[in-house]
Amino acid sequence: MLVRGLGFISAPIFTNLLTPADYGITSTFATWTLLMQTVFSLYTQGSLVAALKDYKGKEYERYVSCILNLSGVCFVIFGALFLGNLGWISRLLGYTRFIAVLLVLSAYVSFVFNFYQVKLIYEGKDLQYIISSFLVSLSSIVISYVLIRILPKESAVDGRLLGGVIPLVVITVGYLLVQYRRGWCFYSKKYWKYAVELSVPMIFTTLANVFLSQIARLMLQHLAGEHEAGIYSFAYTLGEIPSFIRLGIFNAWLPWYFRMISRRENIPNIVNMAKMLSRLFCIIILGFIFVSPEVYRILSPESYWEGIPILMYIAAGMYFYFITCFYSARFQYDKKNQWISYITIISAMINVLLNYLLIPTFGFMGAAVVSAAAYVVLYIAYLIPARRNNSMDGITGKTFRPDILLLIAGCAVYYLLRNYAVIRWGVGVMLGIYLIYYFFSMQPLLKSLQGKEMESL
Repeated sequence: MLVRGLGFISAPIFTNLLTPADYGITSTFATWTLLMQTVFSLYTQGSLVAALKDYKGKEYERYVSCILNLSGVCFVIFGALFLGNLGWISRLLGYTRFIAVLLVLSAYVSFVFNFYQVKLIYEGKDLQYIISSFLVSLSSIVISYVLIRILPKESAVDGRLLGGVIPLVVITVGYLLVQYRRGWCFYSKKYWKYAVELSVPMIFTTLANVFLSQIARLMLQHLAGEHEAGIYSFAYTLGEIPSFIRLGIFNAWLPWYFRMISRRENIPNIVNMAKMLSRLFCIIILGFIFVSPEVYRILSPESYWEGIPILMYIAAGMYFYFITCFYSARFQYDKKNQWISYITIISAMINVLLNYLLIPTFGFMGAAVVSAAAYVVLYIAYLIPARRNNSMDGITGKTFRPDILLLIAGCAVYYLLRNYAVIRWGVGVMLGIYLIYYFFSMQPLLKSLQGKEMESL
């Protein structure tokens, strides 16, 4: 939450330094970086959790070095093809040649950094993870700000992108030197085969998630222009604020859920906890929606304000994404990960199709509506196989129905009151009071569940 919060705090700084068109370029650059690092690297970090169990000590470190080299070889091959066709690729992406070259470098160093972060998480090195993440994020903001200030105004976007890459280059070089000292191995048929078999299938799920959450930015850039992409990107950054809480909730929910579901008598407790978390997050989403227009105006210059109407759709979509995570946990427990892949891919395809139909006519408003609709589709797609699943954790469509209806009603009220700031903030305050009351009223349930969990353990 601390690291994600830095990105949110820095957003109003850069909206005052960059035009909406420039902001759109930086946003699509980040999306292309994510896509390229996923494909070019073969997503080898996806094999680390299994390797940690199968290889120990020095052999594990040799495995890590070996698959880093595998990804490096793939980057050299794909990067050479990319740079060999730089002219038409840069025109296709709508970037200058400098930005296109920087994109390849950004994809590689971002891959190594993410690989390093995943390794730290799986090894339980929380402090190193937090420090490295925080330092890279903070230095990126500082360096970008300095470069934007000293470079000519027409090169502001170059300064922002270069400022994000420089810290990653430094930490990539440092990490690779340390890792290769721990255990050097350039090539091993066994290690490369192990990594490919585990990682390559995960590429498709990862790409589907990227398409589901970020493809609208790329489509806006090509179908409506950088200005529309910039407006949408900033609004989406603001609309994702509740996702910080979502991440915190599910970091706690998943281990608790996996412990509790092992015994049938815990099913009512699982359902009660799911209902409580759903209600809490629904109220948080509604509270955010009612006060979001004024927050948006405070955090951005007037040139961005046309994006205010799409905040409701983005935030509502966040709630539906939240409740899908309950079903995702259920499939993981039942070892039916293929369902997660199928569902995500289908939702991503529908997202792309609807964006292609609506963006040319409605611009970023069409993209925002499609974003919300895609998460509704994702929820329904999870709900259908979940009804046939034999896990029997008690979580059904009825579990979240009251909160879905509450969200719809709340959005309707917001739409009617969108031009009445004082009344909206009054509603927001009442929602905050209700949130506090609801939380404290649930304390007996929480204590009871804690006792039940101790019994099961």
